Amino acid sequence: MKNLSIVLSLAAACMVSAATGVAQGNEKPAAARQETLHDTVTEMVKKGFNTFVAALTKTDYLEKVASGTYTVIAPTDVAFRDKPKVELDALLADKEKLTAMIANHLVEGKVSASDLKAGEVKTVGGKTIKAKVVDGKLKIGNATLVKQDVPSTNGVIHGIDAFLDAK
Repeated sequence: MKNLSIVLSLAAACMVSAATGVAQGNEKPAAARQETLHDTVTEMVKKGFNTFVAALTKTDYLEKVASGTYTVIAPTDVAFRDKPKVELDALLADKEKLTAMIANHLVEGKVSASDLKAGEVKTVGGKTIKAKVVDGKLKIGNATLVKQDVPSTNGVIHGIDAFLDAK
C-alpha cells in the first residue's frame, strides 16, 4: 500500500498539468484525462507495475498515455528487480534513455494478446517489436508475456518478464 501512495503521489504532480486545460493535440478534455490517468496508474500499480509507473512519471509520456488509447507492454516489477542495479540506476537517472525505453514499451491503439500473436507492432518510439508463440508462450521481442490483457480505462496493459530490445 505504501508503494501505491508513493506512485500515486508522483503521478498527482503530473495530473495537475492535465487538469489545467486541453493540451494541443489532445482529444480528451482535462477532467477526462485526469480521471483516465488516475485509473490507469492505479490499475498498473495494483497489477505489479510500480517501477514502470515511477519511471513513466519521470518522462513526458504520462500525460500522453492519459490523452489517447494505448497498449502498454510493461516490464513487471520483477523484471526491474532482475535488471542489474548499476544498469537500472543509470537508466532511471538518464531522462533521455528512460524516455526512449518507455516509448519502446508503448503502442498506439488497443492491441490484445491475441492480436500480438499475429506478428509485429510498431512502438511509439518508432521501433518494431516482433511477437511469436514459442513452446506455448507468447514471446514479445526478447521478453515473455506474463500478464495479458489487463484492462485499462484507455487501452490495455501487458506484463513482460524483461525489457524490450526493440529494433
